[in-house]
Amino acid sequence: MSLLAWNCRGLANPRIVKLLLDFNQQYRPSLIFLSETLVKQSKVENVCKRLGFAGFFVVDGQGHGGGIVLIWRNEGVVQIVNSCQSFIDFEISHDQAGKWRYTGYYGFPERARRTESWNMLRELSVASSLPWCIIGDINDIVSMEEKRGGKNQPRKLLEGFSKAIMDCGLHGICTHGRDQEEGNHGFKRD
Repeated sequence: MSLLAWNCRGLANPRIVKLLLDFNQQYRPSLIFLSETLVKQSKVENVCKRLGFAGFFVVDGQGHGGGIVLIWRNEGVVQIVNSCQSFIDFEISHDQAGKWRYTGYYGFPERARRTESWNMLRELSVASSLPWCIIGDINDIVSMEEKRGGKNQPRKLLEGFSKAIMDCGLHGICTHGRDQEEGNHGFKRD
C-alpha cells in the first residue's frame, strides 16, 4: 500500500490537477492526502472522478486558506474516525498489513501555534492502540539539516517538536518524492 501526501496549494489550479493526475499515474497510490486544497467539496469530487478513485473525505478550508482531503482507491477499506481543520484520522483494513490507523496531518504554519500542533499530536496518539502512521505537511522540523534557506529554526521549536514526537512514541519513516519540502514528514508507531 502506498500513500501520497502533498501540500498542493490550490486544487482549483489546472496545473496542480495535471500534476496530481501525473503523480497518480506514476506512483499508483492507494491513498492520497492533500493539504491546502483551497477548494470546496464539489471540486474535490470532480478531481476524484478524473483520478478514478472510489471515495473521498473533505474538510473545507476556512476563509481563503486551508482545506484538507483524503482520497482512496477502494471502497469499504477506509473508516474515518475523526477530523478537523488540521487532520483526518482514519483506519484502514488491509488484507496483508492488517488494520492500521493513519492520520493525514496539516500542522499550524504560524510559529505561535506550534504548541497547539504538538498537543494535538499528543491527543491523537492516545486515541487508539492500533499501529499508527502520520504523514503530511506537519510544518515542523526535528533538526536544522531539514531546513532549506531562510532563518534558522529556533532551538525551542526544534526541541518542542522532537519532544512531541517522542511523547507520542513515533519514529521517522523514509519519505521521498519530487520537490521534498521541509516540514513534510512521515512518522509511525508499531
